[in-house]
Amino acid sequence: MTPKQKKLLSVGFVLISLLFGVGVPWFLFFGGGYQAELWLARFDRAAWIENKMEKMQSPRRPMVKSLMRQLKPGMSRREVEELIGKPDYEHRGWHSYRIGYPRWQASLDYDVFEVYYEREQLVKMRVRNT
Repeated sequence: MTPKQKKLLSVGFVLISLLFGVGVPWFLFFGGGYQAELWLARFDRAAWIENKMEKMQSPRRPMVKSLMRQLKPGMSRREVEELIGKPDYEHRGWHSYRIGYPRWQASLDYDVFEVYYEREQLVKMRVRNT
């Protein structure tokens, strides 16, 4: 084996070690991978409004994807609030609804689903960590 091949093999070994040494723990710690409950859950207005927390998790989190498919830009604020209720709080024009703590629960901050209106019409939506 030539010195060039040895060096190339060493670099490859280091890269693979980094991938497994950092990538795998990151994937496991942050709940990576396909999370079926986040894609398959249906929006349930009654459960959203009640928002009964269970083990630091909100029933709202799994419903967010479904909800975002239902809410359309241009909907009136009244229509949105009829569907998801009054926001938990408002800040800088964003209307925020608590959706629980991150899956890894190493955080003191919770996540929120937010909607933004201009002239009482829905313009944007996002999920944000507070």
